Amino acid sequence: MRGDVGCPVCGSLDFSCGMATSTTGVDERIEEAPAMAEVREYHVTVNGHQTIMNLSEADAERLGGVPVEPEPEQKRAEAHTKVRAVRNKSEA
Repeated sequence: MRGDVGCPVCGSLDFSCGMATSTTGVDERIEEAPAMAEVREYHVTVNGHQTIMNLSEADAERLGGVPVEPEPEQKRAEAHTKVRAVRNKSEA
């Protein structure tokens, strides 16, 4: 509020109408979210099925994950192409 305007209720320059309050404004209660953990791909078994998941190191350790070794880009692209082909056949 600008100093030359004063109280929006009574117009007084050095007073603000109303009683003191013990409430905390919403903006004062907002906490900054913590930064996300580093994730990488791990081979894990979930409900008896092997899959690859993006996990933090702690989650991977808890689930017994084994890190996925980086593949050459060509192999990875071929694998994704095969997966897309299988998905397209199953959706048809």
